[in-house]
Amino acid sequence: MVETESGKFDINGYPIWYEKFGTGANILLMIPGAIGTGRTDYYEQLLGENALDLTQFTAYAIELAGWGRSRPPIRKINKNAYNFDAETCIKLMENLGHKKFFVLGWSEGARVALVLAAIYPNHVT
Repeated sequence: MVETESGKFDINGYPIWYEKFGTGANILLMIPGAIGTGRTDYYEQLLGENALDLTQFTAYAIELAGWGRSRPPIRKINKNAYNFDAETCIKLMENLGHKKFFVLGWSEGARVALVLAAIYPNHVT
């Protein structure tokens, strides 16, 4: 059975929720697509038949501002949304005690992952 937990931190005016899967030494941030969650967008990778080896990885699935349980308030969409989300991811991982980590994004989350890696290269493995 996969060890899981969930929690939240107040970041930039939003209750940012996350779920943690596994106990491995390799830290992975998973960013779902628009309105997604870790369980909806990454079920197969986290809990499915061909899931990651979560004794090798500790995966954190974020629910970005205005998505999933990370609301209210309503998500603000503007030209700085991806930068805002990247900063939110960094602050979440710092709150969780991780300064360096792998990042994986799906759909809208992939765009956030690219911005995150570009703006914060010292944090992304």
